[in-house]
Amino acid sequence: MNLMNLSLKKLAYFATPALAGLVLTLGGANLTGSLPASASLAGNWTSIESIRDNVVIFYSTNGAATVASILGGSGNVQTLTTYTFAEGCTHLTKIRDGVILFYNASTGAATVVNFDNFGNIQTQQGYTFAGGWTRVTKIRNGVILFYNASTGAATVVNFDNFGNIQTQQAL
Repeated sequence: MNLMNLSLKKLAYFATPALAGLVLTLGGANLTGSLPASASLAGNWTSIESIRDNVVIFYSTNGAATVASILGGSGNVQTLTTYTFAEGCTHLTKIRDGVILFYNASTGAATVVNFDNFGNIQTQQGYTFAGGWTRVTKIRNGVILFYNASTGAATVVNFDNFGNIQTQQAL
């Protein structure tokens, strides 16, 4: 189950693997919703992450990915493009608008992908981090926390606008 903020006034709920969805638009005190046209997105998605307002990426650990736009107030889904990425990514984390970190907890392999407004890849950067991080989450724009629930270890990584590592500090 994923709950994500698409913009300041929209939330999206997607249940995986069956991908049922509901986009909720906040209008004053009222909460309205509409089911997206998700037939073209049917799949066994293991991660869903916001790329920027109203644009999301759906990823499956088999490497399949779809970038889609959530349209206007209707909540309908429009597929922008599809990709095949490395298999086995366990975490997708938005570093900042348009920049997504793909991380594989088994191998430590990571890729930072910079997307344009239409879901096209602009650049990719590859990294190798320690394996075993159980949580990978954005603290603020450009700053990502890696945490291992088994050991209590944590590392903070600061990325620039293009996905290059500026600093990395173990906590």
